[in-house]
Amino acid sequence: SKNPDTPLYLDSPRALSFSTSGHSLRVAGRSVPGAKVYVDTRRVPEVIDGRFDVEIPLVEGLNEIQVLAVVDGDAGTRRRPPTKLNLVVISEPNPGPSAAERLRSQDPVALRAVLDAAAQDPWSQVDERVSFPLVIGQVARTPVGETCHVRIDGMACSQEARREVRVGFSPVLASACAGEEFPAVVELQECPRDLDEGRRIQIAGTIRGAVGGRWGLRTVERPLVAASAWAPAPWVEPAPAVQAPPSSPAEGG
Repeated sequence: SKNPDTPLYLDSPRALSFSTSGHSLRVAGRSVPGAKVYVDTRRVPEVIDGRFDVEIPLVEGLNEIQVLAVVDGDAGTRRRPPTKLNLVVISEPNPGPSAAERLRSQDPVALRAVLDAAAQDPWSQVDERVSFPLVIGQVARTPVGETCHVRIDGMACSQEARREVRVGFSPVLASACAGEEFPAVVELQECPRDLDEGRRIQIAGTIRGAVGGRWGLRTVERPLVAASAWAPAPWVEPAPAVQAPPSSPAEGG
């Protein structure tokens, strides 16, 4: 068109939303010569031919950074509308436990207290780490640059019970909710294919706030959980093998 948007290309970072263990973020890319580029509201000096390269400090937790490029028209050029890119970066400088460790149940009494409170008032439990089973209701996948994000609406449980039962003639370990069930929203920084409606998964993450909306016939605030790990959580699984006690010398002789 006669007035195209200002070109803006990022070479670093490659995704618009991601997590990092670093204390700073390199923002590098290119626009057209003479364009003004702003990163996190600060003017970035042009290196050469519209290229820029700057290091931005990060705070621990959520960082929302805007990259803006604009050409202000002068006697020799036309004005171009600005182009904006929004970066969402989660900084976790201190490496946390492994995914398997995050998925393991925390102290059940303390964990249930946090989840029960979050079911009533999610904002009261912001930044609390939680782990819980979730039955998937809806899944929304959103492409973001070269990556993909998932938002899951489902029913969470504040405490899981596991008991050995018999199905047919075989013993199995069955799981069920023994605490409060409440609607929750989970965000994943990946797009697994095997997330289907009705499936039950185990989530570990951090409560980031609340998301309002309709649930059934009510308008509720649902806890918003940024997931750091997940795994399938079957309703039933094979019962653990029973080891026979060692035989005594008399029995063996």
